[in-house]
Amino acid sequence: MDVEQAVREQDSARAPIPVIGVAGRAYAGRVSLEGELAGLTAGSLGSFYEFETSARVHLSDRLAVLGGYRVLSLNAKDKLDLVKIRMGGWQFGLELSL
Repeated sequence: MDVEQAVREQDSARAPIPVIGVAGRAYAGRVSLEGELAGLTAGSLGSFYEFETSARVHLSDRLAVLGGYRVLSLNAKDKLDLVKIRMGGWQFGLELSL
């Protein structure tokens, strides 16, 4: 942003990000535990990874409550442009299977 001339520059780009990963779920009665790890590196151009783990308590065949943690990280570089994004936090929900 050029403050003296009150000029603002903005740019956006969209691109698919292919990833490789592993996911799994284990059941123990009415409780299921699951985890997922996915990511990709492009050498000096950047990297992306996503991690998620959660637990579900199945109240019935079609209804479950869940809680878990999720992290998403993206680092990218193109010439002088640099992007660093890291988001994460607890997640809670209700699952209805129709």
